Amino acid sequence: MIRQLALLVGAAAAAVLLLAGGYTLATGRAVAELWNPPPPEFRMHFDAERTAAIARLPGDYRVHADPRVSYVLKPEARLEIAGAPVDSDLAGMRRRASAEPGDPQRIVLLGDSIVFGYGVLEHEGFGPQVESLLRRAQAPGARAACVQPIGLPGWSFRPSIHFLFDHWNQYRPEIVVYVPYDNDLENVEGVYETGHRRTQPDVFTSQPLLPISDHKSRLLIRSLELRLRKGEISITEADLGADVLAADLGGESTRRYDAMADGIVLLAQRLARQGCRLAFVRYHDSTFMDHLFARIGARLPDAAVIPLLAEIRPPDTNWPDPHLNPNALAAASTWIARSLVELGWIDGAQDAAAITTPDEYAGRRARPLDAGETAQRSRAARERERARLLPVVDFVAARGLRQVYGGLTPVGTVGPRLLAALAPIGDLLRVELAPIPDRDDLYPLAVEVEVDGVPAGALTIEPAAKAPSSRIDLRLPPRSGSASSSSEPREVLLKAADWVVVDELKGIELASCRLRRIEVIEAGGG
Repeated sequence: MIRQLALLVGAAAAAVLLLAGGYTLATGRAVAELWNPPPPEFRMHFDAERTAAIARLPGDYRVHADPRVSYVLKPEARLEIAGAPVDSDLAGMRRRASAEPGDPQRIVLLGDSIVFGYGVLEHEGFGPQVESLLRRAQAPGARAACVQPIGLPGWSFRPSIHFLFDHWNQYRPEIVVYVPYDNDLENVEGVYETGHRRTQPDVFTSQPLLPISDHKSRLLIRSLELRLRKGEISITEADLGADVLAADLGGESTRRYDAMADGIVLLAQRLARQGCRLAFVRYHDSTFMDHLFARIGARLPDAAVIPLLAEIRPPDTNWPDPHLNPNALAAASTWIARSLVELGWIDGAQDAAAITTPDEYAGRRARPLDAGETAQRSRAARERERARLLPVVDFVAARGLRQVYGGLTPVGTVGPRLLAALAPIGDLLRVELAPIPDRDDLYPLAVEVEVDGVPAGALTIEPAAKAPSSRIDLRLPPRSGSASSSSEPREVLLKAADWVVVDELKGIELASCRLRRIEVIEAGGG
Protein backbone atom coordinates (compact mmCIF):
# COMPACT_ATOMS: atom_id res chain seq x y z
CA MET A 1 0.00 0.00 0.00
CA ILE A 2 2.81 2.40 0.94
CA ARG A 3 4.65 1.52 -2.26
CA GLN A 4 1.56 2.21 -4.37
CA LEU A 5 1.05 5.54 -2.60
CA ALA A 6 4.67 6.50 -3.25
CA LEU A 7 4.30 5.63 -6.94
CA LEU A 8 1.12 7.72 -7.13
CA VAL A 9 2.80 10.72 -5.46
CA GLY A 10 5.79 10.38 -7.78
CA ALA A 11 3.58 10.25 -10.86
CA ALA A 12 1.65 13.30 -9.68
CA ALA A 13 4.88 15.20 -9.07
CA ALA A 14 6.15 14.25 -12.52
CA ALA A 15 2.89 15.44 -14.07
CA VAL A 16 3.14 18.75 -12.23
CA LEU A 17 6.73 19.22 -13.40
CA LEU A 18 5.69 18.37 -16.96
CA LEU A 19 2.84 20.86 -16.87
CA ALA A 20 5.11 23.52 -15.37
CA GLY A 21 7.70 22.93 -18.08
CA GLY A 22 5.03 23.14 -20.78
CA TYR A 23 3.72 26.38 -19.32
CA THR A 24 7.23 27.88 -19.27
CA LEU A 25 7.95 26.82 -22.87
CA ALA A 26 4.62 28.17 -24.12
CA THR A 27 4.70 31.51 -22.29
CA GLY A 28 8.36 32.17 -21.53
CA ARG A 29 7.39 32.69 -17.86
CA ALA A 30 8.14 30.68 -14.75
CA VAL A 31 5.23 29.08 -12.89
CA ALA A 32 6.27 30.90 -9.70
CA GLU A 33 5.39 34.19 -11.41
CA LEU A 34 1.70 33.25 -11.26
CA TRP A 35 1.72 34.23 -7.57
CA ASN A 36 4.83 36.40 -7.63
CA PRO A 37 4.82 38.25 -10.98
CA PRO A 38 7.93 40.21 -11.95
CA PRO A 39 7.70 43.98 -11.56
CA PRO A 40 7.09 45.82 -14.87
CA GLU A 41 10.68 47.03 -15.16
CA PHE A 42 11.87 43.40 -15.42
CA ARG A 43 9.50 42.37 -18.20
CA MET A 44 11.45 43.77 -21.15
CA HIS A 45 12.59 40.35 -22.43
CA PHE A 46 9.21 38.64 -22.34
CA ASP A 47 9.02 38.44 -26.12
CA ALA A 48 6.28 35.82 -26.37
CA GLU A 49 4.10 37.92 -24.08
CA ARG A 50 4.78 41.02 -26.19
CA THR A 51 4.00 39.13 -29.39
CA ALA A 52 0.63 38.12 -27.98
CA ALA A 53 -0.10 41.73 -27.03
CA ILE A 54 0.88 42.99 -30.50
CA ALA A 55 -1.52 40.50 -32.07
CA ARG A 56 -4.38 42.38 -30.41
CA LEU A 57 -3.33 45.76 -31.87
CA PRO A 58 -4.67 47.06 -35.21
CA GLY A 59 -1.28 47.73 -36.86
CA ASP A 60 0.29 45.58 -39.57
CA TYR A 61 3.85 45.94 -38.28
CA ARG A 62 6.03 45.09 -35.32
CA VAL A 63 9.07 47.03 -34.09
CA HIS A 64 12.22 44.96 -34.69
CA ALA A 65 14.89 44.53 -32.02
CA ASP A 66 17.63 45.76 -34.39
CA PRO A 67 17.33 49.56 -34.86
CA ARG A 68 18.91 49.19 -38.31
CA VAL A 69 15.94 47.05 -39.36
CA SER A 70 13.35 49.27 -37.62
CA TYR A 71 10.22 47.14 -38.24
CA VAL A 72 8.84 43.94 -39.72
CA LEU A 73 5.34 42.59 -40.30
CA LYS A 74 3.21 41.50 -37.37
CA PRO A 75 4.29 37.84 -37.09
CA GLU A 76 2.09 34.96 -38.20
CA ALA A 77 -0.85 37.17 -39.09
CA ARG A 78 -3.36 37.59 -41.88
CA LEU A 79 -3.08 41.21 -43.04
CA GLU A 80 -4.20 43.49 -45.84
CA ILE A 81 -1.60 45.88 -47.28
CA ALA A 82 -2.31 48.17 -50.23
CA GLY A 83 -5.53 46.28 -50.90
CA ALA A 84 -3.87 42.85 -51.18
CA PRO A 85 -4.06 40.02 -48.62
CA VAL A 86 -0.72 39.27 -46.95
CA ASP A 87 0.20 36.32 -44.74
CA SER A 88 3.26 36.87 -42.55
CA ASP A 89 5.68 34.31 -41.16
CA LEU A 90 7.27 34.12 -37.72
CA ALA A 91 10.20 36.37 -38.75
CA GLY A 92 7.83 39.09 -39.99
CA MET A 93 8.27 38.57 -43.74
CA ARG A 94 5.62 37.74 -46.32
CA ARG A 95 5.00 33.99 -46.07
CA ARG A 96 5.99 31.79 -49.02
CA ALA A 97 2.97 29.99 -50.45
CA SER A 98 4.94 26.99 -51.73
CA ALA A 99 6.54 24.43 -49.45
CA GLU A 100 10.34 24.35 -49.38
CA PRO A 101 11.77 21.11 -50.83
CA GLY A 102 14.21 19.00 -48.87
CA ASP A 103 17.50 20.28 -50.34
CA PRO A 104 16.71 23.52 -52.19
CA GLN A 105 19.01 25.97 -53.90
CA ARG A 106 18.26 28.97 -51.71
CA ILE A 107 17.92 32.36 -53.40
CA VAL A 108 17.06 35.61 -51.60
CA LEU A 109 15.55 38.64 -53.31
CA LEU A 110 16.58 41.63 -51.19
CA GLY A 111 14.98 45.08 -51.27
CA ASP A 112 11.92 47.02 -50.17
CA SER A 113 8.28 47.24 -51.30
CA ILE A 114 9.27 46.12 -54.82
CA VAL A 115 10.54 42.81 -53.50
CA PHE A 116 7.67 42.58 -51.00
CA GLY A 117 5.07 42.68 -53.78
CA TYR A 118 3.27 45.90 -52.87
CA GLY A 119 -0.38 45.85 -53.92
CA VAL A 120 -0.26 42.44 -55.63
CA LEU A 121 -1.18 38.91 -54.62
CA GLU A 122 1.59 36.71 -53.25
CA HIS A 123 1.91 34.60 -56.41
CA GLU A 124 2.15 37.73 -58.58
CA GLY A 125 5.26 39.09 -56.86
CA PHE A 126 8.86 38.81 -58.01
CA GLY A 127 9.77 35.96 -55.66
CA PRO A 128 7.15 33.37 -56.64
CA GLN A 129 7.34 34.25 -60.35
CA VAL A 130 11.15 34.02 -60.54
CA GLU A 131 11.02 30.76 -58.58
CA SER A 132 8.44 29.25 -60.93
CA LEU A 133 10.42 30.25 -64.03
CA LEU A 134 13.67 28.86 -62.64
CA ARG A 135 12.12 25.54 -61.67
CA ARG A 136 10.66 25.12 -65.14
CA ALA A 137 14.12 25.75 -66.60
CA GLN A 138 15.78 23.14 -64.38
CA ALA A 139 16.41 19.56 -65.45
CA PRO A 140 14.68 16.71 -63.57
CA GLY A 141 16.60 15.77 -60.45
CA ALA A 142 18.27 19.18 -60.00
CA ARG A 143 17.98 20.89 -56.63
CA ALA A 144 14.85 23.00 -56.88
CA ALA A 145 15.34 26.77 -56.86
CA CYS A 146 13.69 28.28 -53.79
CA VAL A 147 13.28 32.09 -53.85
CA GLN A 148 12.64 33.99 -50.61
CA PRO A 149 11.75 37.70 -50.84
CA ILE A 150 13.15 39.84 -48.02
CA GLY A 151 11.71 43.33 -48.23
CA LEU A 152 9.02 45.56 -46.78
CA PRO A 153 7.29 48.80 -47.77
CA GLY A 154 9.23 51.81 -46.53
CA TRP A 155 12.55 50.05 -46.04
CA SER A 156 15.79 51.55 -47.34
CA PHE A 157 19.00 49.63 -48.01
CA ARG A 158 19.97 49.24 -44.34
CA PRO A 159 16.90 47.35 -43.04
CA SER A 160 17.00 44.76 -45.84
CA ILE A 161 20.74 44.10 -45.53
CA HIS A 162 20.75 43.89 -41.75
CA PHE A 163 17.58 41.80 -41.56
CA LEU A 164 19.34 39.22 -43.74
CA PHE A 165 22.39 39.29 -41.48
CA ASP A 166 20.26 39.09 -38.32
CA HIS A 167 18.40 36.04 -39.64
CA TRP A 168 21.24 34.45 -41.60
CA ASN A 169 20.88 31.00 -40.07
CA GLN A 170 17.23 30.91 -41.11
CA TYR A 171 17.79 31.79 -44.78
CA ARG A 172 21.40 30.66 -45.60
CA PRO A 173 21.18 31.78 -49.25
CA GLU A 174 23.51 30.61 -52.02
CA ILE A 175 22.47 33.53 -54.24
CA VAL A 176 21.32 37.02 -53.27
CA VAL A 177 19.66 39.29 -55.83
CA TYR A 178 19.59 42.85 -54.51
CA VAL A 179 17.01 45.34 -55.86
CA PRO A 180 17.85 48.95 -54.90
CA TYR A 181 15.37 51.74 -55.58
CA ASP A 182 15.26 55.52 -55.78
CA ASN A 183 13.95 56.11 -52.22
CA ASP A 184 16.81 54.22 -50.56
CA LEU A 185 18.60 57.48 -49.70
CA GLU A 186 15.93 58.54 -47.21
CA ASN A 187 15.65 57.96 -43.49
CA VAL A 188 13.59 54.93 -42.58
CA GLU A 189 10.39 56.08 -40.96
CA GLY A 190 9.42 53.99 -38.00
CA VAL A 191 5.97 52.65 -37.21
CA TYR A 192 3.86 52.31 -34.14
CA GLU A 193 2.33 48.91 -33.60
CA THR A 194 -1.04 50.66 -33.76
CA GLY A 195 -0.47 51.14 -37.51
CA HIS A 196 0.70 54.78 -37.55
CA ARG A 197 3.88 56.30 -38.92
CA ARG A 198 6.57 57.34 -36.47
CA THR A 199 9.30 59.81 -37.33
CA GLN A 200 12.27 58.51 -35.39
CA PRO A 201 15.83 59.80 -34.93
CA ASP A 202 18.25 58.49 -37.56
CA VAL A 203 21.11 56.96 -35.59
CA PHE A 204 23.26 56.64 -38.72
CA THR A 205 23.75 60.35 -39.39
CA SER A 206 25.49 63.19 -37.62
CA GLN A 207 22.10 64.94 -37.38
CA PRO A 208 19.68 62.38 -35.91
CA LEU A 209 17.02 65.08 -35.38
CA LEU A 210 16.89 65.88 -39.11
CA PRO A 211 14.07 63.92 -40.83
CA ILE A 212 14.77 63.24 -44.52
CA SER A 213 11.67 61.51 -45.87
CA ASP A 214 10.10 61.24 -49.31
CA HIS A 215 6.70 61.00 -47.62
CA LYS A 216 7.18 64.38 -45.94
CA SER A 217 8.73 65.94 -49.04
CA ARG A 218 5.78 64.87 -51.18
CA LEU A 219 3.36 66.34 -48.63
CA LEU A 220 5.27 69.62 -48.79
CA ILE A 221 5.15 69.80 -52.60
CA ARG A 222 1.55 68.58 -52.75
CA SER A 223 0.47 71.34 -50.36
CA LEU A 224 1.46 73.88 -53.02
CA GLU A 225 -1.48 72.75 -55.18
CA LEU A 226 -3.91 74.16 -52.62
CA ARG A 227 -1.96 77.42 -52.41
CA LEU A 228 -2.02 77.65 -56.21
CA ARG A 229 -5.78 77.12 -56.34
CA LYS A 230 -6.28 79.81 -53.71
CA GLY A 231 -4.14 82.21 -55.72
CA GLU A 232 -1.64 82.63 -52.88
CA ILE A 233 1.33 81.79 -55.11
CA SER A 234 2.20 81.69 -58.81
CA ILE A 235 5.05 79.33 -59.66
CA THR A 236 6.41 77.06 -62.38
CA GLU A 237 8.22 73.74 -62.10
CA ALA A 238 11.54 75.56 -62.37
CA ASP A 239 10.68 77.62 -59.28
CA LEU A 240 10.84 74.48 -57.14
CA GLY A 241 14.57 74.16 -57.81
CA ALA A 242 16.76 71.07 -57.94
CA ASP A 243 15.84 67.74 -56.37
CA VAL A 244 18.89 67.92 -54.12
CA LEU A 245 18.55 64.58 -52.34
CA ALA A 246 18.81 62.61 -55.59
CA ALA A 247 21.14 65.04 -57.37
CA ASP A 248 24.53 63.88 -55.99
CA LEU A 249 25.89 67.42 -56.15
CA GLY A 250 27.96 67.12 -52.99
CA GLY A 251 27.13 67.48 -49.32
CA GLU A 252 24.36 65.39 -47.80
CA SER A 253 23.24 63.81 -51.06
CA THR A 254 26.72 62.58 -51.96
CA ARG A 255 27.31 61.39 -48.39
CA ARG A 256 24.17 59.28 -48.57
CA TYR A 257 25.06 57.77 -51.95
CA ASP A 258 28.52 56.93 -50.60
CA ALA A 259 27.05 55.40 -47.43
CA MET A 260 24.73 53.23 -49.50
CA ALA A 261 27.58 52.09 -51.74
CA ASP A 262 29.67 51.29 -48.64
CA GLY A 263 26.77 49.25 -47.24
CA ILE A 264 26.55 47.32 -50.50
CA VAL A 265 30.27 46.58 -50.39
CA LEU A 266 29.82 45.27 -46.83
CA LEU A 267 26.99 43.06 -48.11
CA ALA A 268 29.19 41.74 -50.93
CA GLN A 269 32.09 41.01 -48.59
CA ARG A 270 30.00 39.14 -46.05
CA LEU A 271 28.25 37.11 -48.73
CA ALA A 272 31.57 36.23 -50.37
CA ARG A 273 32.88 34.91 -47.05
CA GLN A 274 29.92 32.52 -47.00
CA GLY A 275 30.42 31.46 -50.62
CA CYS A 276 27.21 33.27 -51.62
CA ARG A 277 26.87 34.92 -55.03
CA LEU A 278 25.47 38.45 -55.41
CA ALA A 279 23.69 40.08 -58.36
CA PHE A 280 22.16 43.56 -58.62
CA VAL A 281 18.94 44.53 -60.36
CA ARG A 282 18.89 47.85 -62.19
CA TYR A 283 15.14 48.31 -61.86
CA HIS A 284 14.78 51.10 -64.42
CA ASP A 285 16.84 53.86 -65.98
CA SER A 286 16.95 56.86 -63.64
CA THR A 287 19.47 59.37 -62.31
CA PHE A 288 19.47 57.52 -58.97
CA MET A 289 20.44 54.30 -60.73
CA ASP A 290 23.17 56.11 -62.68
CA HIS A 291 24.70 57.62 -59.53
CA LEU A 292 24.46 54.39 -57.52
CA PHE A 293 25.67 52.00 -60.21
CA ALA A 294 28.57 54.31 -61.06
CA ARG A 295 29.71 53.73 -57.47
CA ILE A 296 29.01 49.99 -57.60
CA GLY A 297 31.01 49.76 -60.82
CA ALA A 298 33.95 51.55 -59.21
CA ARG A 299 33.89 49.50 -55.99
CA LEU A 300 32.81 46.13 -57.40
CA PRO A 301 33.99 46.10 -61.04
CA ASP A 302 32.98 42.46 -61.61
CA ALA A 303 29.46 42.87 -60.20
CA ALA A 304 26.64 41.07 -62.02
CA VAL A 305 23.97 43.62 -63.01
CA ILE A 306 20.52 42.61 -64.30
CA PRO A 307 18.76 45.45 -66.16
CA LEU A 308 14.96 45.54 -66.21
CA LEU A 309 12.79 48.25 -67.79
CA ALA A 310 14.29 51.09 -69.79
CA GLU A 311 11.28 53.19 -68.82
CA ILE A 312 8.35 52.68 -66.46
CA ARG A 313 5.13 53.91 -68.06
CA PRO A 314 1.74 54.41 -66.36
CA PRO A 315 0.29 51.23 -67.98
CA ASP A 316 3.09 49.25 -66.28
CA THR A 317 1.83 50.32 -62.85
CA ASN A 318 -1.31 50.43 -60.76
CA TRP A 319 -1.41 54.15 -61.54
CA PRO A 320 -1.10 56.47 -59.62
CA ASP A 321 0.74 53.94 -57.45
CA PRO A 322 4.20 53.69 -59.08
CA HIS A 323 4.74 49.99 -58.24
CA LEU A 324 4.67 47.56 -61.15
CA ASN A 325 1.39 45.77 -61.82
CA PRO A 326 1.20 41.97 -62.28
CA ASN A 327 1.77 42.11 -66.06
CA ALA A 328 4.93 44.20 -65.74
CA LEU A 329 6.14 42.06 -62.81
CA ALA A 330 5.69 38.94 -64.96
CA ALA A 331 7.83 40.41 -67.74
CA ALA A 332 10.52 41.67 -65.38
CA SER A 333 10.61 38.27 -63.63
CA THR A 334 11.56 36.61 -66.93
CA TRP A 335 14.57 38.91 -67.24
CA ILE A 336 15.76 38.14 -63.71
CA ALA A 337 15.30 34.39 -64.13
CA ARG A 338 16.93 34.32 -67.56
CA SER A 339 19.92 36.33 -66.32
CA LEU A 340 20.50 33.95 -63.40
CA VAL A 341 20.47 31.01 -65.82
CA GLU A 342 22.82 32.82 -68.24
CA LEU A 343 25.23 33.50 -65.37
CA GLY A 344 25.42 29.75 -64.80
CA TRP A 345 24.28 30.06 -61.21
CA ILE A 346 21.17 27.82 -61.28
CA ASP A 347 21.61 24.09 -60.67
CA GLY A 348 20.62 21.93 -63.62
CA ALA A 349 19.27 24.86 -65.63
CA GLN A 350 18.65 24.28 -69.32
CA ASP A 351 18.61 26.81 -72.18
CA ALA A 352 17.79 30.32 -70.92
CA ALA A 353 15.95 31.02 -74.19
CA ALA A 354 13.15 28.80 -72.88
CA ILE A 355 12.29 31.62 -70.47
CA THR A 356 10.28 33.91 -72.73
CA THR A 357 9.05 37.44 -72.15
CA PRO A 358 5.45 38.45 -73.01
CA ASP A 359 5.18 40.02 -76.47
CA GLU A 360 3.93 43.34 -75.11
CA TYR A 361 7.26 43.83 -73.33
CA ALA A 362 9.48 42.82 -76.23
CA GLY A 363 11.97 45.63 -76.78
CA ARG A 364 11.17 47.26 -73.44
CA ARG A 365 14.16 45.94 -71.53
CA ALA A 366 16.97 48.36 -70.72
CA ARG A 367 20.28 47.58 -72.37
CA PRO A 368 23.32 46.70 -70.26
CA LEU A 369 25.64 49.60 -69.41
CA ASP A 370 29.35 49.27 -68.80
CA ALA A 371 31.07 51.13 -65.97
CA GLY A 372 32.36 53.92 -68.22
CA GLU A 373 28.96 54.70 -69.73
CA THR A 374 27.27 54.61 -66.32
CA ALA A 375 29.85 57.06 -64.93
CA GLN A 376 29.35 59.37 -67.92
CA ARG A 377 25.56 59.31 -67.47
CA SER A 378 26.04 60.09 -63.78
CA ARG A 379 28.20 63.14 -64.58
CA ALA A 380 25.68 64.40 -67.16
CA ALA A 381 22.80 64.02 -64.68
CA ARG A 382 24.69 66.06 -62.08
CA GLU A 383 25.24 68.89 -64.53
CA ARG A 384 21.56 68.97 -65.50
CA GLU A 385 20.52 69.17 -61.87
CA ARG A 386 23.20 71.74 -61.05
CA ALA A 387 21.68 74.06 -63.66
CA ARG A 388 18.35 73.90 -61.79
CA LEU A 389 19.79 75.02 -58.46
CA LEU A 390 18.35 78.24 -57.07
CA PRO A 391 20.14 80.53 -54.59
CA VAL A 392 17.02 80.77 -52.43
CA VAL A 393 14.55 78.73 -50.42
CA ASP A 394 11.53 80.97 -49.85
CA PHE A 395 8.52 79.35 -48.21
CA VAL A 396 6.26 82.40 -48.62
CA ALA A 397 6.87 82.59 -52.39
CA ALA A 398 7.19 78.77 -52.70
CA ARG A 399 10.59 78.95 -54.40
CA GLY A 400 13.35 76.37 -54.04
CA LEU A 401 11.31 74.02 -51.86
CA ARG A 402 12.77 70.90 -53.51
CA GLN A 403 16.12 72.08 -52.21
CA VAL A 404 15.07 71.40 -48.61
CA TYR A 405 16.42 68.01 -47.58
CA GLY A 406 14.20 67.84 -44.53
CA GLY A 407 12.90 69.61 -41.44
CA LEU A 408 10.11 71.66 -43.08
CA THR A 409 6.37 70.91 -42.91
CA PRO A 410 3.65 71.87 -45.42
CA VAL A 411 2.71 74.93 -43.34
CA GLY A 412 6.32 76.15 -43.10
CA THR A 413 7.14 74.87 -39.63
CA VAL A 414 10.81 74.21 -38.94
CA GLY A 415 11.64 71.31 -36.66
CA PRO A 416 14.69 70.97 -34.39
CA ARG A 417 16.85 70.90 -37.55
CA LEU A 418 16.45 72.02 -41.16
CA LEU A 419 18.89 71.34 -43.99
CA ALA A 420 18.75 73.03 -47.39
CA ALA A 421 21.06 73.42 -50.41
CA LEU A 422 21.51 76.70 -52.32
CA ALA A 423 23.29 77.71 -55.51
CA PRO A 424 26.77 79.11 -54.64
CA ILE A 425 26.47 82.50 -56.31
CA GLY A 426 27.15 84.98 -53.50
CA ASP A 427 29.22 85.60 -50.39
CA LEU A 428 26.46 86.40 -47.86
CA LEU A 429 23.72 84.25 -46.41
CA ARG A 430 20.41 85.83 -45.44
CA VAL A 431 18.21 83.91 -43.02
CA GLU A 432 14.70 85.05 -42.08
CA LEU A 433 12.62 83.12 -39.57
CA ALA A 434 9.37 83.79 -37.72
CA PRO A 435 7.96 82.65 -34.38
CA ILE A 436 5.25 79.99 -34.20
CA PRO A 437 1.86 81.65 -33.65
CA ASP A 438 0.57 81.52 -30.07
CA ARG A 439 3.78 80.04 -28.65
CA ASP A 440 5.50 83.10 -27.20
CA ASP A 441 6.66 80.91 -24.31
CA LEU A 442 9.36 79.49 -26.62
CA TYR A 443 10.94 82.85 -27.43
CA PRO A 444 13.44 84.42 -27.54
CA LEU A 445 15.03 81.40 -29.21
CA ALA A 446 18.56 81.03 -30.57
CA VAL A 447 18.98 79.25 -33.90
CA GLU A 448 22.53 78.35 -34.91
CA VAL A 449 23.42 78.47 -38.60
CA GLU A 450 26.02 76.17 -40.13
CA VAL A 451 27.17 76.38 -43.74
CA ASP A 452 28.88 73.32 -45.23
CA GLY A 453 29.40 72.02 -41.70
CA VAL A 454 31.08 75.23 -40.47
CA PRO A 455 29.41 77.51 -37.84
CA ALA A 456 28.48 80.79 -39.51
CA GLY A 457 26.56 82.55 -36.75
CA ALA A 458 23.26 82.55 -34.91
CA LEU A 459 19.88 84.23 -35.19
CA THR A 460 17.63 85.05 -32.25
CA ILE A 461 13.90 84.79 -32.90
CA GLU A 462 11.88 87.25 -30.81
CA PRO A 463 8.30 86.81 -29.59
CA ALA A 464 5.67 87.77 -32.18
CA ALA A 465 4.58 90.79 -30.15
CA LYS A 466 8.09 92.19 -30.42
CA ALA A 467 8.91 91.24 -34.05
CA PRO A 468 6.83 89.36 -36.66
CA SER A 469 10.06 87.90 -38.06
CA SER A 470 13.80 88.01 -37.41
CA ARG A 471 16.52 88.34 -40.05
CA ILE A 472 20.29 88.10 -40.13
CA ASP A 473 22.97 88.38 -42.83
CA LEU A 474 26.00 86.16 -42.30
CA ARG A 475 29.31 86.01 -44.12
CA LEU A 476 29.65 82.64 -45.85
CA PRO A 477 32.69 80.71 -44.62
CA PRO A 478 35.44 80.07 -47.19
CA ARG A 479 35.32 76.74 -48.96
CA SER A 480 37.95 74.10 -48.46
CA GLY A 481 38.92 71.14 -50.62
CA SER A 482 39.38 70.81 -54.36
CA ALA A 483 38.61 73.47 -56.93
CA SER A 484 35.59 71.49 -58.08
CA SER A 485 33.99 71.96 -54.66
CA SER A 486 33.40 75.63 -55.48
CA SER A 487 30.54 74.60 -57.79
CA GLU A 488 28.83 72.45 -55.17
CA PRO A 489 25.74 73.84 -53.39
CA ARG A 490 26.13 75.73 -50.13
CA GLU A 491 24.43 73.56 -47.55
CA VAL A 492 22.71 75.44 -44.76
CA LEU A 493 21.81 73.73 -41.49
CA LEU A 494 19.55 75.42 -38.94
CA LYS A 495 19.94 74.10 -35.39
CA ALA A 496 17.35 75.32 -32.91
CA ALA A 497 18.34 75.47 -29.25
CA ASP A 498 14.86 74.32 -28.22
CA TRP A 499 11.55 73.15 -29.67
CA VAL A 500 8.03 72.17 -28.68
CA VAL A 501 5.31 69.81 -29.88
CA VAL A 502 2.48 71.45 -31.85
CA ASP A 503 -0.76 70.21 -33.40
CA GLU A 504 -0.54 70.46 -37.17
CA LEU A 505 -2.61 68.96 -40.01
CA LYS A 506 -4.30 66.36 -37.78
CA GLY A 507 -1.00 65.30 -36.28
CA ILE A 508 1.82 66.49 -34.07
CA GLU A 509 5.12 67.99 -35.14
CA LEU A 510 8.29 69.05 -33.40
CA ALA A 511 8.48 72.79 -33.99
CA SER A 512 10.99 75.55 -33.35
CA CYS A 513 9.89 78.36 -35.70
CA ARG A 514 8.51 79.17 -39.15
CA LEU A 515 10.65 79.54 -42.28
CA ARG A 516 10.43 82.72 -44.29
CA ARG A 517 13.55 82.63 -46.41
CA ILE A 518 17.13 81.36 -46.71
CA GLU A 519 19.10 82.99 -49.52
CA VAL A 520 22.64 83.35 -50.81
CA ILE A 521 23.22 86.96 -51.91
CA GLU A 522 26.06 89.20 -53.03
CA ALA A 523 27.49 91.61 -50.47
CA GLY A 524 25.58 94.86 -50.76
CA GLY A 525 22.46 93.10 -52.08
CA GLY A 526 19.01 94.25 -50.96
